[in-house]
Amino acid sequence: MATPSFKLPKSFLTQLGEFSHGYVLIVVNEQGEFESFMQADTPAVRLGIIRFAEIVAGKLNATLEEGLEKPEAQPEDPDDADPLDGISLG
Repeated sequence: MATPSFKLPKSFLTQLGEFSHGYVLIVVNEQGEFESFMQADTPAVRLGIIRFAEIVAGKLNATLEEGLEKPEAQPEDPDDADPLDGISLG
């Protein structure tokens, strides 16, 4: 019998919204497809989340490109690697 596919519980997203002014959540589902969820209390918060995500994506891209130019020793377990390790957003 096939196991049912996992769906992010609506209650999780509701609670996330209740305890924050907004969020963006991107996940890769069991089929390898991207799913995104976003909630913002105001248009200003929505714009702030989008701008911050752009900053994070840019820094992550730069770090990953730098890693391709200067390959370092790979961790024994790729699951232990943190692609955001060393990225300062401050």
